[in-house]
Amino acid sequence: MTVSAHAPHDQSSGLPTGSPVSDSPPLAALCAALTAFTALALAEHEFTLVPIFGVAVLLSPFVRVRLSRAPLPNLAARLLLFGIVLLVTLTRAEHETSALVDSRIMGAFGGICAAEITLQAWSLHTAGGRRGVMLVFLGGMVLLSAANTMDYTVMPVCTPIYFLFLALAMPQFRPPGTRPERALPQWPRAIALAAALVMGAYLAHVLHLYRVEFTTWAGQRLHDIPAPEASGISDRPVLGAMFNPRPSTRRLLQIEGTGSFSHLRAIAFPTYRSARWWPGREHRTMGAAPLGRMLRRATGSNVRITRLVDNKGLLFTPLNTVSFDSGTDTDLEWAPDEGGPLTTKLPAPTTYQATVGSDDAQGPFCSPGPLTPEQRASLLEVPPDIDPAVRDIAFQAAAGSTGPRAQAEAITTYLATHYQYSLTFHPGRGDPVSIFLMQHKSAHCELFASACTLMLRYVGVPARYTIGYYAHETVGPGQTVVRQRDAHAWTEAWIDGVGWITLDATPGGGRPDELARPLPLWQRLQEQLEDSYAWLRHALTSTMALRVGGGIFLLFVAWVLWTNRPARRARGERERVFRYTPPPPSLAELAARFDTWAKGEGFGCRPEQTWVEALSVLAAGEHDEGRSAALEYMKSYDAVRFGASEEATLAEECADLSARLAEIERRYSTSRSEDK
Repeated sequence: MTVSAHAPHDQSSGLPTGSPVSDSPPLAALCAALTAFTALALAEHEFTLVPIFGVAVLLSPFVRVRLSRAPLPNLAARLLLFGIVLLVTLTRAEHETSALVDSRIMGAFGGICAAEITLQAWSLHTAGGRRGVMLVFLGGMVLLSAANTMDYTVMPVCTPIYFLFLALAMPQFRPPGTRPERALPQWPRAIALAAALVMGAYLAHVLHLYRVEFTTWAGQRLHDIPAPEASGISDRPVLGAMFNPRPSTRRLLQIEGTGSFSHLRAIAFPTYRSARWWPGREHRTMGAAPLGRMLRRATGSNVRITRLVDNKGLLFTPLNTVSFDSGTDTDLEWAPDEGGPLTTKLPAPTTYQATVGSDDAQGPFCSPGPLTPEQRASLLEVPPDIDPAVRDIAFQAAAGSTGPRAQAEAITTYLATHYQYSLTFHPGRGDPVSIFLMQHKSAHCELFASACTLMLRYVGVPARYTIGYYAHETVGPGQTVVRQRDAHAWTEAWIDGVGWITLDATPGGGRPDELARPLPLWQRLQEQLEDSYAWLRHALTSTMALRVGGGIFLLFVAWVLWTNRPARRARGERERVFRYTPPPPSLAELAARFDTWAKGEGFGCRPEQTWVEALSVLAAGEHDEGRSAALEYMKSYDAVRFGASEEATLAEECADLSARLAEIERRYSTSRSEDK
């Protein structure tokens, strides 16, 4: 048995004289912590370590191995677990609209609290209420981290359950010696548990009802730190030396279905000024998306697109989408007459459906009719700082082509065949499009799309610059994944009598499908784990699953608590039997006196041994009269310590033990002096 280093110790028995050592955490407090684990795991939008910690906590009552109470192993275990939690949570991207506070910080905080709960469950503790208080407190911190979300599906279920287990854990906060011998009647306990459930449900309702006020209050007290851009595209594009300078293999979209949807557009820009495309997203007039225009019957291929990250709320769709369904009647905004974007306020992950028609199909993301004179003038405008030679190149490329569409295709082909793709472009001074076409003749997709747009305008074809993603990576039958590295830029042109069409002038070797490299094995395995977790989370967070699962869980806990009442009572009786009381002062003085003498003579006794056990081993190895006498003395001491019941007898036996101990001290010291 491992004894706490802080408990007073009676060397005659090898057991602590204070509170007994416990190797199993309180059941109700443990269930409260596990409820908080469940809330945090379901509230997180990516795979975390919390489910692993939950499994470890569940296994702790069934495994007898415990973490040593020595300071060094405890410190090493905490440094290891806390470091892993920080590495996993702080290195992931932030979900911009899915949380009140930076989800990475709150996720790291909740993960560290979950790791500490796991360590508490696998450590030895003295029996009493402090361990239960610690578990419930840490579980409350984990629950607080889980509440850092806009998703109102998990907390209304988990919060009442947490308060229920909190009420069940309250009696365990008392030290063992102060707990009442008789349990309370059943009806007051039932009322207290019902009150805890109502309190938890009411608290979750209040937090949701006043979430806007809480968010505003928190925003006034926190610095407005913009989340890092992790999309690879910008809603205020500037033609620079590189496009998507830090391409990542992080998944952004998952698509199910087949059809013509390689170019997933986000925003189109009509105005070019000083190497910039305008207007930016913040300068556009956004309005509610009319469902009548978006939800309409149309023939085509149905694809389901799942947003894996918030990406500033942008929804990515093909231009030839003929019908769009987001699955919700609210939270959608768009600016269709300005080339987009279409945005949502819902946090990722969310899924929407698009029906994709033929390449020339005109749907809700195209202008519903002929261009107005103002729109046509804007889409034909070329700034005066463009080199006049660009006009000559445009007419040269379109020479011999009849009609706007043939001219558009000719210019696109000319750029793709007469210019080369390059990851970097250093324009120097002057307009970058002019320098690209006249001097460098090699650049990235932003320059190809910008040059195509301006050249089309020179020959009278209305055009606009467009950014989004190029979908190309298939991961299974009818399944496509889009990553940050797939960011791309292209041109949309207006053809009278047809409508908007997509033109990509970037050479084939410069498109994302040609630049992509195979993923390492570890990333593929990680993505499979994330997909499994996402599927499980989706299954568990559905309304019906939460209700059924919560009911089954409550019934299971009630059954465990009811069926284990006799076992808990019997365990309490055993603890009371083996909870040794301190010896009388006379015996305690003799024990201390013998302990001092024995240690002074060099006799060793480990904490898990009694003196009888230690001296028996020594006596079996060496026939020494002093040690044999000490062994016989300790046997007599144990008989008095655990057998005497009357004070008169105890006093006489203590006097006899004192005389025998004095004789042992005298004889052994005399014998040692004679040896010298």
